[in-house]
Amino acid sequence: MENYSQASPEEIARGTAGFADALFPGDALFPSASAAGAHGTMAARLGERVGRDAAAHLAAAFLARVGEGDVAAAARLQAEEPALFETARTVLTFAYYEAPSVIAAIRALGHVYNDAPQPAGYALRPFDPAREAPVRPRGAYLRTGDVARVDLTGIALAGDAS
Repeated sequence: MENYSQASPEEIARGTAGFADALFPGDALFPSASAAGAHGTMAARLGERVGRDAAAHLAAAFLARVGEGDVAAAARLQAEEPALFETARTVLTFAYYEAPSVIAAIRALGHVYNDAPQPAGYALRPFDPAREAPVRPRGAYLRTGDVARVDLTGIALAGDAS
């Protein structure tokens, strides 16, 4: 697959899924990256960030090394094309942890997990001054009208000619 733009959609899907599953293989609790659909999201985001042929390049580079085993192929790709690997790994990580099936698995473990983009943020109880205000007030306050200029005439400032 010399010309990456000529890769078939099937080859791109197979290569990106293999790469994704090498990094996130899944287990009894969590789905693999391809089962979660993270490889498709990764492919789309690589196209946006790196260029139109980035997913095809990643797929071809991974498939060319796959005879060594998926994890070994990913490791060799990391060593030989570190920039592509790092970008793909980063994009894949975000895609994986925002996948609904992965979020469900995290929540099933009893964790509160607000998925991206976290529209609700983290749930915090309202501030209660009776419970959370400092016992001894700290800091100071000066009303704006009480602010006075400081005389700097006797101070040499950087850039002043002496």
